[in-house]
Amino acid sequence: MRSRAVVVVAVLSAAIITGGGLVESGIAGGPVPVQGARLFDQVMTHVARKYVDTVPTAALYRKAVDGMLLELRDPHTVFLDAERLARLNESTSGNYGGLGVQIDVRDGWITIIAPLPGSPAERAGIQTGDRIVEVNGRSTRGWTQDEATKALRGNPGSTTASPSSSRAAASTRARCSGWPCCAGASATWT
Repeated sequence: MRSRAVVVVAVLSAAIITGGGLVESGIAGGPVPVQGARLFDQVMTHVARKYVDTVPTAALYRKAVDGMLLELRDPHTVFLDAERLARLNESTSGNYGGLGVQIDVRDGWITIIAPLPGSPAERAGIQTGDRIVEVNGRSTRGWTQDEATKALRGNPGSTTASPSSSRAAASTRARCSGWPCCAGASATWT
């Protein structure tokens, strides 16, 4: 009876010791997440203390996230900060309106690539090659496509924009007012 108790204690002790070793090294054979976090913390601390330049901790975390996702080598896996996530949600939700134009930056100006069929821009006679030269009294020279998109996008049905345009091929300036969907912007077209 005593020998059975010794065997049971020995087996339990071996199971606990080997089980603890397996847990420590991880079931998949890699480091346990706690060890990975410890390693990351040690590297962050070392960089914060010893790196030649001062780098804000938030920037280090962001670089770590970017590097981790880059190393996955998956073009579909990205980190979206709050602004990029909001833009993605807006563009995929369909809950916005605009002039109904495709735009691009050409020669430093926001240029109409094409008015969309049935859009306010098409109904107003906006044509390919027209330029947006002013929005809310501000010149659009040097604007990015994103800046123009933000300025000319709004809630569907809003009618507060007042774009003006002149054709690239002609010096005629036309003023169109009451465009729907422009988030309170007024734009000048050339």
